[in-house]
Amino acid sequence: MLTNSLKCSCIHIYLVNLLQADQGNQGHQAAAAAIVAHIQEQQLAQEGLMRAALMRLGLSHLAATEFTNNGIINMNRLRSLTEASLE
Repeated sequence: MLTNSLKCSCIHIYLVNLLQADQGNQGHQAAAAAIVAHIQEQQLAQEGLMRAALMRLGLSHLAATEFTNNGIINMNRLRSLTEASLE
């Protein structure tokens, strides 16, 4: 089962490819660009929420930012961390 974050990533990749392939159709291009912008806004909001949660747990701003910059933007990704990925 795909998580919402993974679904958004797949949709984002599809729409970016659509934008690149369908240069002649302005209607499709505008709609795809709007959806890509919305997905990016949601991902930034998720990163901000995760960063704030990590800081409430005692991590510094820099450490919390490192987590989010490395793709830890929701609880599912945090849960899936292994000991090897923390090195």
